[in-house]
Amino acid sequence: MKPSLRIAYSLLLGLALLAGIPFIMISVIRNSPDTRAAAETTAETTAGEADASAPTEEDADANETAPEEENTEETEEETEEETVEVISFVESDASYFDDALFIGDSRTIGLMNYGTLQNADYFCTGGLSARAVADNEAVHGRTITETLAEQQYGKIYIMLGLNEIAFGLDLFQQNFERVYKIVREAQPNAIIYLEANLHVSASVSKSKPNISNDKINSANAYIESLADNVHSFYIDVNTLFDTPEHCLPENGDGIHVGGSDYARWTDWIRQNTVTSESISASQAGVSFGDALK
Repeated sequence: MKPSLRIAYSLLLGLALLAGIPFIMISVIRNSPDTRAAAETTAETTAGEADASAPTEEDADANETAPEEENTEETEEETEEETVEVISFVESDASYFDDALFIGDSRTIGLMNYGTLQNADYFCTGGLSARAVADNEAVHGRTITETLAEQQYGKIYIMLGLNEIAFGLDLFQQNFERVYKIVREAQPNAIIYLEANLHVSASVSKSKPNISNDKINSANAYIESLADNVHSFYIDVNTLFDTPEHCLPENGDGIHVGGSDYARWTDWIRQNTVTSESISASQAGVSFGDALK
């Protein structure tokens, strides 16, 4: 080999050795015992940090959204307490009816003829209906408007409906309300007694469904709804005459009570009256007797 070539190869070999020295040194350092121990320690630390940051089963339980507890407390409904006026019905003597007017059909005729309230006035005839009264039809030569204009009444009793409910409850309600308004407007200072219609017997209720006790009860419920317990009051004489089946007893014609029963009826009316004192006592929440004391 020529000397010049040998020198060139020697130079190349030297350069190659110089270039490889850094890689050789890195390999030596990595493979040294101290370097390996440090690397293992670093790896363990890193792994430990990774495990610490990973969610554990306990963490999962803790982070789980807990179901909302049911509210076991009863919700208090805000209800408006209904104020019920408890009326004290009291017994009055016959003079209480000196300024009373009774409006009605044949049952009221029975009260007039066989009852004990002879000082009262009566506007009644057989078969009288609320429509006839509201339409101002004359009874014995006088209309209801004329009757109410003749004098100031302190008490007015109204029993109408049996001769009308056969033609429909809606029509009866309209006409009865008309009568009620006429009386209230003409006699604003009078105490108005809205009387329940007397029941019929069980046999009449069955044979004449147009005036059955079911219909009478519906009519009476409407009449009761009109009473305001201030100017007007609902009274139900059926409590005096009813059988356990809430019918009129099976005697007579099944529509009217007997002659002697009208005296009992008027006694019951006397025992179920209101006065200015009893109304005031009821509204104050005390009994009429306590108010007198």
